[in-house]
Amino acid sequence: MALIKKLKNKQMKTIISIVEANVIQQPFLTQMLVDELVNLSSLARKLKPLIDSELHTDVKIGSVVMALKRLTSLLQGQVKIQSKKLSNIYGDLTVQLNLCVHTFENSKTIILAHRELLDRLSGVNNLFHAVSRGIYETTIVISEKYDFMLEEVFKNEIPLIKVNNLSSITIKLAAEYANTPGVYHLIFSKLAWLGISVKEVFSTTFEISIFIADKDTALAFTCIKDLFVQKKPHINQHS
Repeated sequence: MALIKKLKNKQMKTIISIVEANVIQQPFLTQMLVDELVNLSSLARKLKPLIDSELHTDVKIGSVVMALKRLTSLLQGQVKIQSKKLSNIYGDLTVQLNLCVHTFENSKTIILAHRELLDRLSGVNNLFHAVSRGIYETTIVISEKYDFMLEEVFKNEIPLIKVNNLSSITIKLAAEYANTPGVYHLIFSKLAWLGISVKEVFSTTFEISIFIADKDTALAFTCIKDLFVQKKPHINQHS
């Protein structure tokens, strides 16, 4: 009997690990489990063929339901702990309007082109400009008013994509929260839930800038503002 019980416990742990691996890959499903909006029996029936295949056996629906209940309890506990850590996070918000994003293929001359752009922009007031260089491509965000200047300087580079009519929301976190797990997840999961597409993301140690379509600015701002305790937001409009 002891051996049978041990084997059953081993199988249950395996069922739980398979359930967890599949549920965690689906953020919306995870959130719905935490909020107890999912019929566990229906979800168990959906997961059963996958579990049967991985374990090479016919598992019982009841075992899958038990695994889902244990996972739900674990997730709810994690959310409760994380919510306490995130409940009083301070974040200063800055909104930038009328931006465009260019992405170019990296080349031997692209750094020189960017240096020339910086020279031309020196002394310009009320300007938004940011750059992110990857292994294969470089993305530059600039105020639409000075977009013509960027296109002139980068005319010999290979363009990959250009997106107009963008806004950015920059969150400046207090230093003590920079290493708090879950801060960015909190932001992006809520934006995704509202159907807001993030076009680009730039970040530094204490700041993250999220670029979205102009039409989504008001909703995204309200969404992010509600997550933080912050000063009066600063809004820049570049025309």
